[in-house]
Amino acid sequence: MSRKYYILEDNALPMQTLVDRLEEGLETLRKRYGMVFTYSFTEDTGITQVHIWLERTRKQTIIRMVDDQDIPVIYLLIEATTEEELAQIGATLSEHLPFVPLEKLQQQADLNMANDPRSLLLLALGTGETFDRTTFDILLKGLHSSDTKVRYAAAMGAGITQWPEFVPELTILAQTDPLPVIREMAVRSLEACQRPSPNRDVPESNEGEKKA
Repeated sequence: MSRKYYILEDNALPMQTLVDRLEEGLETLRKRYGMVFTYSFTEDTGITQVHIWLERTRKQTIIRMVDDQDIPVIYLLIEATTEEELAQIGATLSEHLPFVPLEKLQQQADLNMANDPRSLLLLALGTGETFDRTTFDILLKGLHSSDTKVRYAAAMGAGITQWPEFVPELTILAQTDPLPVIREMAVRSLEACQRPSPNRDVPESNEGEKKA
């Protein structure tokens, strides 16, 4: 099973407009590749709203449009049975939706993490499950920051990637950071990075931690 996250550009477009554009992209997928997606249901937790489409013949092929107000960000999560299918879906939908290129996410996070720690979370989500040295180095830079909000976001971002390469740094952070909320986030992210199979769950934060 292959999966990939696509971050959508920050803009004033309402969710319904994005859903309409996604539906246009799904029609293009039907015409090009014979993929037939049907809207399944919406999950709404109050903080996160998820719209879900299932492919009619490939039951494991799923598209989720997620409005995560905790980060905040709107992104697409695509799961497919093969890398080829995943690439076809992603490339086609990029013609209809404003996906942020990885290079832009990396540049924004590297240059602006002090002013916008959230950029580290967007970078972690948008990179994908495959290890990327540039993304790793940017998140590592955040983990070493003197800014508590940047360290917290970098620790959370490391957990989103679930890359085992972060284990040594997260171990140190979990034991030595002066702020309990950062140590706690480092512990949760450390557990995520030690899992044998990537699951890409976003480590949860709470209102108290956001004040770090």
